[in-house]
Amino acid sequence: MPSTLREMVTLVRIKIKDLAVRSFMDPEIQLAINEGKNELVKIIRQANENYFEETLSTTISATTKPNYSTLALPADFSELRDLRVTTSGLEDLTFQHVSQSDQRFRQALIDGGSYASGAGVMFYDFYGESTMIFAPGADIDIPIQLLYTKTIPDMTYPSSYCTGVPLDHSDFMVTWAICECMRTAQDPRLSDYESKLDFQRESIINSVNTRQRKEP
Repeated sequence: MPSTLREMVTLVRIKIKDLAVRSFMDPEIQLAINEGKNELVKIIRQANENYFEETLSTTISATTKPNYSTLALPADFSELRDLRVTTSGLEDLTFQHVSQSDQRFRQALIDGGSYASGAGVMFYDFYGESTMIFAPGADIDIPIQLLYTKTIPDMTYPSSYCTGVPLDHSDFMVTWAICECMRTAQDPRLSDYESKLDFQRESIINSVNTRQRKEP
C-alpha cells in the first residue's frame, strides 16, 4: 500500500497509463491526491465527528482592563469544539462566542471582569488564524482545556506522508486521483474506478464505526 506522496503519484501514473508520454504534470496529480485526502478526512468525520479531536491544556492569562486576554491556538487548529475550565472553584465561569465588533464585547472590555468569585461570562472571538481573544480580560489566570478539531496537512513532494489518517485507507486517495485524471482524459475506464471509490468509501465508514464501537 502506498505511503509517501511519490509512491502515490507513481501508482496513479501506472493505473492511468501515463508513464511514457505524460499527459499530466506531477503537480496536477499531487493536487488530486491531496483533494482525495480532504475527502477522506470528510468521510471519517461524518462517520465519527470526534475522530480528529485534540485536547490542549493551557491558561488564559490575566491582564488589565480595557485589554482583552489572548490565547495562541495550536498550529494544527481547525475548529473549536469546547472550552472547559479545569480549576476547582471556577466551574461556573461560562464562555460565549461573540464577534469582537459586537457592542457586548466592546463594553465588556471597558467594564472589565472579576472572576475570582468563580462565576461570570467571558466572551471570545478569533483574531486572525492563530489567536483567540477574550473579553473582559481575565483578572486572574484561568486554566482551561481547549478541545478542537485538528487539520490534516497536505502532503508535499516527494517524500511526505499523510499523517493523521489511517494508513490503511491511503488507497482511497490514489483512487480519487485516478478518477480525477480519467475524468479529465475522458477515459472509458472511469466508471469502473468510480465504483471502486464507492466501495472504498463504504469500507472506510465501516472501519471507523468498528473502531468506535471497540473504544471503552
